[in-house]
Amino acid sequence: MNNIYKLPIQARFSGTGALCEYYHFLIEFAPKVLYYCFPNHKISNINILVPKAGGFYLSHPKNSARTMAHLFQEIFEDKIKIVSLTDTSLIYPIIPFASNREDYWGDDNPMYYLNFQHFILTKFKIRQHIRTKQILIIRRGIQKGCEKAKLHTLQTGADRRHLPDKFFQDISNYLAKTKQNFQIVVLDNMSLLQQIELFYHSRLVIGIHGAGLSNIIFCQPETKVLELGDVLVPCYVNLAKKMNLKYYTKNTKKFSECQNILEELT
Repeated sequence: MNNIYKLPIQARFSGTGALCEYYHFLIEFAPKVLYYCFPNHKISNINILVPKAGGFYLSHPKNSARTMAHLFQEIFEDKIKIVSLTDTSLIYPIIPFASNREDYWGDDNPMYYLNFQHFILTKFKIRQHIRTKQILIIRRGIQKGCEKAKLHTLQTGADRRHLPDKFFQDISNYLAKTKQNFQIVVLDNMSLLQQIELFYHSRLVIGIHGAGLSNIIFCQPETKVLELGDVLVPCYVNLAKKMNLKYYTKNTKKFSECQNILEELT
């Protein structure tokens, strides 16, 4: 197997430092690296050449605490080395990232995602084909070490988009009253294994548009996903379709305005 791969010069993720962004690492990068570089699921040492101007950082260049380096360790056993590509004429096998159009996010070949899910469930020894009756509600937090960042945009998306405290109070009261099994979780500092198990064993996932919803890639088929707030990019509806999930959306941050949907889904 070739141990050197490269990304095409036109490959771009979002903003700057794509590999420090959870969604772009977990949904765009990791599934394709696995599919093209490790087709037999046996992880070995490889180098990936990336465009120098593409913003491919393991950590955010202005806040090293915001990083996906731990996922490289957990998923790929720290055997991938990212090398800045200065000479684009070098010929090596290409890992295709064909477009940076936002409407394409999560809309790739479903085999990328299904193959990645199978690999992850096997690698982390998840007890498969078991579904609890749990409803999972995502509460956005701040990644450890980023609390004192001077620019809030270098923390997490919690400052940009989050559900208010009243939403969690109201939905907790409603679900407790109707005797539903539910859990409100802050995912930002959970281990990857904890997040995999939470999503795999849930029947309904609720959250505002944000990186935490990337974990629906670990959900079982037919799991229901309710995305609240403004859907800025259709990445999660795209991903839900590819993973055979049941996707719903409501542009609101108020529980009273989505209660009727919740009644139908529960």
